[in-house]
Amino acid sequence: MESEAKARWLKNNPTLLKATDVSRLLGCHSQSVYRMASQKTIPSLKIGKLRRFRATDVLAYIERSGEEF
Repeated sequence: MESEAKARWLKNNPTLLKATDVSRLLGCHSQSVYRMASQKTIPSLKIGKLRRFRATDVLAYIERSGEEF
């Protein structure tokens, strides 16, 4: 998925994403996403034992990082 397509998808789908969804968008391993969340690089929510990510927060991270994903 191209960067603009990812941004459009995230803006149009204001949902909570799993780490695997975020890892696909960023092109990294899901453990890297969990590490970024624990380091507060990417904001996340804890729902019981589950960790979820707001699509808008992921988009903001992508824009902040200035990298092409």
